[in-house]
Amino acid sequence: MRRSYLPAAACILLALAFVLLSGTLRGRSSVAAEGAEPRLVDINSADAAELQLLPGIGEVKAAAIIEYRLGSGPFSDVEELLEVPGIGPAVLDGLRDYVCAGGLEDAA
Repeated sequence: MRRSYLPAAACILLALAFVLLSGTLRGRSSVAAEGAEPRLVDINSADAAELQLLPGIGEVKAAAIIEYRLGSGPFSDVEELLEVPGIGPAVLDGLRDYVCAGGLEDAA
């Protein structure tokens, strides 16, 4: 009886695809392809899932950003993230290339 390696190969390919995609979903998706403009995350409109794509932002910090935004209104500047509990200068430095504080025209 001859064995088929097709099911095992398919499982390996699926596992590899999962690993590659999960890396993309953990903060690397904001970095655009070579030569393209990066996609900025608007901290005034992003939901928790989108915020968690940012480097250094997990579930707790995403919730803190949203809670701060709901209590204090929209962020006037990215620097205002320093007012959010759990976000210090090092985290902010890691976020600068990936975030913006847009949407202020709509909030006014």
